[in-house]
This record gives sequence, structure tokens and C-alpha cells, in this order.
Amino acid sequence: MTDTLHPLFPAQPPSVWHRYRQQDLAALARKNALPVLPVYMLIDRGPDTPPDAEEQQAAPVLRDALARLPGDMLFPVLPPLRHLPAQEPGQLFTLPASEAWRILEELIASVAQTGFTRLLILHPNPLLADGLDCGLRDARIATGLTLYRLAMDPQADTLARLLQEVYQDTPKGGAT
Repeated sequence: MTDTLHPLFPAQPPSVWHRYRQQDLAALARKNALPVLPVYMLIDRGPDTPPDAEEQQAAPVLRDALARLPGDMLFPVLPPLRHLPAQEPGQLFTLPASEAWRILEELIASVAQTGFTRLLILHPNPLLADGLDCGLRDARIATGLTLYRLAMDPQADTLARLLQEVYQDTPKGGAT
């Protein structure tokens, strides 16, 4: 097995969630690591733009931002969530809202079951903010996790600074 993943995956080892065993994830949780769930929309924007254009632009920025962080800041990155509720009628590559939120809730519950106390939902699309906030409120109540939602900055330096600020936050409960 090689240590290099597909170029669109937003992290490289050792920050790759699905390369850890369950006991390794539990150890990361005890070290106060902050898991990251990237959320990208697949959108049909027309014949000149691929449906994953959002991910193609954002994933390298996240990967570069993670590489700029101090080594003691642990950000295990989950595989990206790509299929979300439609933002416009007739939009392709989407799920009914109830299914999309159920998937998100199950992902968040899985993170909680491994022992983590917080999770960062990272997205580049401002259209997702309100919908994610609603879904995250319910998930926070169900799991007890502190959930952060951060709209990605397109600059790796700025994103790295924002990631550091969220990482260093010591929540007293509730979604941020």
C-alpha cells in the first residue's frame, strides 16, 4: 500500500481517518484531536464545469492548510460528504433532504462512538451554511459532541489560521 492517496483527497497520511484502526482513533480522541468532515456539493453547473469543481478547488487548499499546522495539532480527516439536499429545484447529484441529513447524522454519531468530543464540518459553499446549522443542532443534541461549522477560506494560510483557532477552542458545550 502506498502512502499517497488520490490528489483530491483533502489529507495525506497520517491525517487520513480511514487508515486508522478503531483503537488508534480512540487514542487520537484521548489526545483531543479534532476530526474534520469536508462537505462538498456535486453540482451540475453546465457542460464546461465538472460536477466536482467545488471539491477540485477546495481539497488542495485543505491539504495545504493541514500541512502548515504544527505537528502536535491532530486533524484526522474523514472521507468527504458529497451528496446533499438540492439547493435548487431539479438539481442533479442530490438526495432527498431526509436521507442526506440521516447520512450526516450517522457520520457524526460514528465519530462520537469512537470517543471524540468534537467535530469540525468544513465546507466551501456558503449556500450550505443554514441547512448545515439546522442539521448540526439536532446532531449535537443527539450525540453530545461539540460541532463546529467552518466555511472554508480559499487561501491555505488563512484556513490554517482558522483551523488553529478552532483546534485551540475549549468549548463549554453547545455548537459553535
